[in-house]
Amino acid sequence: MPETIVKLTQSYDEPHNPGIKFDAVTLREPRYNDVFRDGLGAPVEYQPNGSGGVMVITHFNVIDQYIDRLAIKPTSEALAYISAVDSMRLAKAVTDFFSEPVASNKTPTGSSSEPVSPQT
Repeated sequence: MPETIVKLTQSYDEPHNPGIKFDAVTLREPRYNDVFRDGLGAPVEYQPNGSGGVMVITHFNVIDQYIDRLAIKPTSEALAYISAVDSMRLAKAVTDFFSEPVASNKTPTGSSSEPVSPQT
């Protein structure tokens, strides 16, 4: 199962394990059960703003619920005292699970002026 490692800006002590520090958080990928059966849904939604643009609504309570479920090492109990900057890094990692990579518009290797023909 894919995991994401979020590098933090500093090292933190684990509150329930004296002497153990962490400077990264490993998150597992959300599963169907997390998103649909348990009803967490997407942590971000997009709404029209009335001016022809789009307004992004971030549901931080949903992100928190995902972090509770997805944090492998350390578990979410150790994250209560991390900085706001590191908290936002975790939030971005969670929301990134819900976006697909953007397709590349790069020309395949070879000549950029000649079309690539299929290999037979």
